[in-house]
Amino acid sequence: MNFEQVSNSEIHSIVAPIVESCLQNQGFESHSNLKWVKCHNEPIRLIFELFLWKGGMVAPRISISLDFVPHVSGSSVKWHRTNKSAQPDLIYDIYDRTLEFSYHQGAATIKDKAPQVIPHAIVKAKEFWATCSAENQLLAAFDKLKHYYDKGHP
Repeated sequence: MNFEQVSNSEIHSIVAPIVESCLQNQGFESHSNLKWVKCHNEPIRLIFELFLWKGGMVAPRISISLDFVPHVSGSSVKWHRTNKSAQPDLIYDIYDRTLEFSYHQGAATIKDKAPQVIPHAIVKAKEFWATCSAENQLLAAFDKLKHYYDKGHP
């Protein structure tokens, strides 16, 4: 096995066209590497990220950001009421080995795997967002994820 770590910005340049083609004309914006956000239904923002995990793997992280939930950092409170400042409040980590790829095996591996992995991850994202994209769905969505993680998903 060849060890060749790929930077976040290089991964983003490879995967951005794939992600954006799958989310084409749906209002998603990217303000940082490996993260796309859409204000779907204020105060809810949909987030699709590719997250770098320990062990050298890139995997989808699907979430929503809620404008009314503050983030506490030290002694300060920060709000995230824009697409640029959106932070995950309800997170769905899929934990499916078929939806990840290595960032330690060079750009060629990412170019090879990403076109198969990303479209499937976005299908999962859309399924999740359909359960939590309106305020009246939030309580059930939090409860469903609690049970998902209680059943052994980290």
